[in-house]
Amino acid sequence: MDVTLKIAFEDRDKAREMQLPERPRIQRISPVRLLLPPPLPALSPSTELSTTSFGDTQPEAVSPGTPEIANLKSKLDGTSIVSSEISFSQCLEQMDFPVKAITSSSLAPRRLWKRFKPFSWFRKRSKLEPDLLDEREFVYVTVYTECQPFENNLHGKMLYTIFKRFTGSPACLTKGNHWELIGFQGPDPTTDFRGAGLLALLCLVYFATESPFCNTVPSLFRQSLEPIHHFPFSLIGINLTTLLLQLMRQGHLNRLYNKQHSVLHTFMLLYSGLFYTFCKRWVEEKCTVLRTQEILRWLEKRCRRNPRWFLEINR
Repeated sequence: MDVTLKIAFEDRDKAREMQLPERPRIQRISPVRLLLPPPLPALSPSTELSTTSFGDTQPEAVSPGTPEIANLKSKLDGTSIVSSEISFSQCLEQMDFPVKAITSSSLAPRRLWKRFKPFSWFRKRSKLEPDLLDEREFVYVTVYTECQPFENNLHGKMLYTIFKRFTGSPACLTKGNHWELIGFQGPDPTTDFRGAGLLALLCLVYFATESPFCNTVPSLFRQSLEPIHHFPFSLIGINLTTLLLQLMRQGHLNRLYNKQHSVLHTFMLLYSGLFYTFCKRWVEEKCTVLRTQEILRWLEKRCRRNPRWFLEINR
């Protein structure tokens, strides 16, 4: 046998003879179970609290439905809670404007034919009766009143009302994308009311609550949400308010106001007739957003020539 192999076998035998001590086995410790006490029973709102160590008085229990809890939730969540809607008549009762002496000459633009006396016979418009001047000034004051639905409680109820009437669901009075659903341009609807002020919001409230078409407003709003033939519902209403306001400043509606013996009520009836006519023609002709200005110009020409036609639509 080779010497090297003999030495290898001897080393193997010596290694077998040497018995190393066994390693101690690590015992697996079972996880400790954390025993929690049973949950305490919930206290009812009527449960009286025990006397504290800071005094002898006992604090009253507050139920979750109290206004204090509602205000706390609104501060934490950043939302405003509006519990009820408001109608057009209630808006007029709660409005308190200092009626200023605003002359029609400062509001209506001066035309070229007015500057020259030889052209005064060309188109003569009737003047408004003195009994209706205060009512016209009220309309002008609402135009120059800034709409602040997130700061003013009345304005917030008005904005909440149109959202609830259009969609059938409540809304939070905060800036968000839910206002774009009813036809505003962005998350802040106050930017769209700059052209006509509070009057535009007041017209939308009238159309949704007390107009002859108030029962058909949800169906008209659903038609504006179609994928192809959609249009911004609230923004169209604001543009129609601006359209009527321009005709009113130019004196085209004075004769109709005198015959109806009213300014605000006649203005709202014209508004509802214009809005319904716009929606009807939009659906019948299957228009797109590209034809919006075309229909608005057609409504303006027809209302300038024969505004009584839009009053008869409401009947």
